[in-house]
Amino acid sequence: FTETVGDLGAFRWVEPAPAAREEEGGARLVLSLPRGLEELGLPAPVAEDSASAQTLVRVPEDQPTIQRALDVAPAGARIAVKAGLYREALRVRRPVTIVGELGAAGTVIDARGLGAAVLDVQFAATDESQRARVEMRGVTLTGGVGRLVVDKGGSFGGALAISGPVEVELEGCALWRNGQITHTGRGGAVYIAPGSLARLSRCLLAGNEAELTGGIAYVDGGELDLRDCTLVSNRCVPRIGLPCGVALGSGAKVQVEGALVWDNLGQPFAVLPQAVGAALTVRRSNVQGGWEGSGVIDLPPKFRDPLDSDWRLAPESAPELEGLGALR
Repeated sequence: FTETVGDLGAFRWVEPAPAAREEEGGARLVLSLPRGLEELGLPAPVAEDSASAQTLVRVPEDQPTIQRALDVAPAGARIAVKAGLYREALRVRRPVTIVGELGAAGTVIDARGLGAAVLDVQFAATDESQRARVEMRGVTLTGGVGRLVVDKGGSFGGALAISGPVEVELEGCALWRNGQITHTGRGGAVYIAPGSLARLSRCLLAGNEAELTGGIAYVDGGELDLRDCTLVSNRCVPRIGLPCGVALGSGAKVQVEGALVWDNLGQPFAVLPQAVGAALTVRRSNVQGGWEGSGVIDLPPKFRDPLDSDWRLAPESAPELEGLGALR
């Protein structure tokens, strides 16, 4: 029985030392997370006074799984998730807030082998002009391969797939090793359909992959706002298609500010062929190869140990990089 590195997702085989081999029973599969996730910050404390706050549902105290909590919680509820590894692919169909109580370093949702996006947010079109709101704070999303979009012939958005009149905000989250090659067509980490909006702040997007385009994200006419995010080591090596980190389709609007964009295969950003009306704004960011925009620089960062998935800036990094990205 063997698995390739790609099949392992966010896991790795660990061979114990000879002295511990008998006791531990040989090699084992363990979760492998990027270093420094605790620096993404902890989410705000969960309110205990449910009379004056949102309806509060705790996992696993009140409901055994996050999906079960989503199924039974009323619109606008707050779901507090205890630290742990949750083997789930979540479907969100009503406004809700999901909070990992100990942050992204402690709360991991792993959709490996489930054939879906880790977080699939899908709202039906309505006559209301205001978008519904979904929030997630302090969670790691890993192992997803995206939502199957039948009319487009592929799976899109390994970690996060959004459609309908909805605004999704992720804060202090890690989107880590999603969208394995040959599985996710577009948007290794994120897919945004027309009419939807995603805001990601202080998030790490790393190790995500796409087969056709958008190793980081595919914005298909929706809106994407990236603030103070670290976008590193994402892959897009298509046999056909356009290799890039963030791919913009017709009508897409993308804003990037305070980001560190480095060591991604393909162009950092690209408007897809035949796409019309796309708009991209990049400000105050460090982009490999450079990019047009106010305060955009191109300085090689000194990471602490990128081979060990540690993309925190080393003390000897250029002072111009201070304050950029999600990790310090």
